[in-house]
Amino acid sequence: MTNDRRLVGRWFRLPDHYEVGREKIREFAAAVQNDHPVHRDDDCARKLGYLGLVAPPTFTSILTVSGIRAVLNAVFPDRDLSQVLHAEQTIETHRAIVAGDRLRSAVTIASIRSPADTDFVALRFVVTDQSGCVIRTESTTIAVRQGQEVRPDIARLVEAVARQGAGDRPPRLIPVTAAAEPQVATAGPYRGPDVDTVPQADRLAVGDVLPPQTARLTRGDLVNYAGVAGDPNPIHFSDAAARFAGLPTVVAHGMLTMGLAAGYLAAWLGDPTAIRKFGVRFSRLAEVDAEAAVELALSGRIQAIGPDAATVALDVRAAGEQLFSRAFAEVQLSRATPE
Repeated sequence: MTNDRRLVGRWFRLPDHYEVGREKIREFAAAVQNDHPVHRDDDCARKLGYLGLVAPPTFTSILTVSGIRAVLNAVFPDRDLSQVLHAEQTIETHRAIVAGDRLRSAVTIASIRSPADTDFVALRFVVTDQSGCVIRTESTTIAVRQGQEVRPDIARLVEAVARQGAGDRPPRLIPVTAAAEPQVATAGPYRGPDVDTVPQADRLAVGDVLPPQTARLTRGDLVNYAGVAGDPNPIHFSDAAARFAGLPTVVAHGMLTMGLAAGYLAAWLGDPTAIRKFGVRFSRLAEVDAEAAVELALSGRIQAIGPDAATVALDVRAAGEQLFSRAFAEVQLSRATPE
């Protein structure tokens, strides 16, 4: 088994920038069922103070997927992608991502823990814009199962989907020197226009609940998200791969369910750019049968409140079971205008 722990603590970058396109924003918003007009209507984006369409809160999962695949190629080249599960994700936003941005992504392997038969790999991502400013910092933990041979048929599935989404070359990591390591501490507070939220800080209280909402996912939704996000893990579309991974059936992407939760929160806020930090610990995968949609129940509750901000606890369930053992968002809020 290959497990190169010498890479722990070092910074790497992905070899090319990612240019954010208007249509990609629209495609991604549709894939996570986020219909807020700021993601598809230029006039709405301008009214909020942005020069172009605003990307949904979990948009950078497109970069995260490439980074994870590159880390796996470097550290665990003997593992099959179907042996990988997303365990935890936290996104901190320093400014909104808009159409026309040119993003670069750097990643460090923070740690590798190997209890029992699973390697838990903690990653830290830093996303910068065309000016070199930090606009996103993300923490990701993946669980990689040990002791399974790579199956050629599943490897071919991964390669076929990856070619469609990201070109023929597998993602790779380029080491960066200590002098070029991202300076996360300089990211500073959020940079962007003031938020314009429907709920107002001085009219909310701890314990207030958000209106519940439901969402439905079909196999078609999973295939669409896999293509849009560039995630070729076959457990999300192949019954054979799901069984190989020890799952009863095909399961939804963790980042897809996180995207649904972000859209639910954004709809309540009325301003998606008000989400400053969003974290999820995945505890269960939403199973999606071939012939029936799975219904997800989304809800939330105010956990803490400040003069112009709040912490919201989120809950997403499938068949009555929690998909997240922990899910929270730190949001910026408008205050009521004095009458």
